[in-house]
Amino acid sequence: MNNENTKRLLEAFPLLFQRGIVPQCGDGWYQLIHVLSADIYKEAMRIGRDPAIPVSWPAVVQIKEKFGTLRYYMRNSTGEIQALINAAEQKSRTICEDCGKPGELRSPEIHCVKCHACLLKAKLRRSDPRAMIVFLDFDGVLHPDEVYFIKGKGVKLIAEGHKLFEHADLLAAELDNFPDVRIVLSTSWVSVLDFKRAKSYLPERMQERVMGSTWHSKFDRYEWQNLTRFQQIYQYVNRHNITNWIAIDNDDEDWPDFKRQHLVHTDDWKGLGCEDAQDDLTCKLKMREVDDE
Repeated sequence: MNNENTKRLLEAFPLLFQRGIVPQCGDGWYQLIHVLSADIYKEAMRIGRDPAIPVSWPAVVQIKEKFGTLRYYMRNSTGEIQALINAAEQKSRTICEDCGKPGELRSPEIHCVKCHACLLKAKLRRSDPRAMIVFLDFDGVLHPDEVYFIKGKGVKLIAEGHKLFEHADLLAAELDNFPDVRIVLSTSWVSVLDFKRAKSYLPERMQERVMGSTWHSKFDRYEWQNLTRFQQIYQYVNRHNITNWIAIDNDDEDWPDFKRQHLVHTDDWKGLGCEDAQDDLTCKLKMREVDDE
């Protein structure tokens, strides 16, 4: 648990945490632990424990995760207090340890309580460092390349019969077959809107895969805009020592032949709605590693 939440617990319940115990679990269980501690405090007062005599009080000995669920150990406990603890430990089986959202016990695959989003993040952290990285463009990939950022009106697609991100669910469904794949945004949307806003346009299950973007606010914008899409991507590849990657993009300007095998090239209008592009993507995702030879 982070320092801020730990401090809040120690300050709210100094008699319970008189030993200065730091919970060894995720911040998603903070609220559960806070409520449990408050209930224990009330029970201790009800049975006449004197706050002026700290040694008589039930005191936390250890709080941790064990076998995926919460463990809350105390000295000077009672049957009533233990019943409160047992109920909270049982409830922890339904609360994501990382974020506090509804979760479930994931066993034996990872042996913890997590929501779907945090489970995927955990799997990505534990996955092969050579797992496939997909550099993802938006315009000309997930919808036609006729997108304009209009001041005061936001993002507009000028393409009759089409809508923004019309192929996003198709890509998400394809990536469902490859749980270790991670996404880096190579779209110009990031430099225009910022990273968080650009990512928010993707389906939730794709957002969970996004680990970064090729653009960073510390970059010189003029120099960045004068780089080709390949140069922008390849700078990221070299900076992070990435060996296994592909890019889905309609912009193949100056893309060198010896790196062409890393590119899923899409049509400006059809994007991933084109079956040839879909087949090329599936083929490249199935390859454990894209060869440069």
